[in-house]
Amino acid sequence: MKRARVWVLGIAAAHLLIHGAVLLLAAEQSARRYDTAVAPGVGERILEAGAFILSLPLLPWMSPTWFPGLVGYLPIAVNSLCWGLAGWLLLRWIDGRRLR
Repeated sequence: MKRARVWVLGIAAAHLLIHGAVLLLAAEQSARRYDTAVAPGVGERILEAGAFILSLPLLPWMSPTWFPGLVGYLPIAVNSLCWGLAGWLLLRWIDGRRLR
């Protein structure tokens, strides 16, 4: 059980870091063209799509007013834990199929 917890938390931490990096990169890309009428490039659209995918399953359906201030980071952490649990279950399923 302890090993499972380590895997879930490790995957969740990796998801949290990647999600944060993608959000920062997308914000930086959109800030570059803020004063111009230039349409977003392919790279920026890919980053936005990646940020949306990483925010699934919880964040798109939550209102920012539900968790004001620093408590707003709680849904992001719970979302990462969902990804960690899903990743661990996927790894267990792959490992079980490989052993057959």
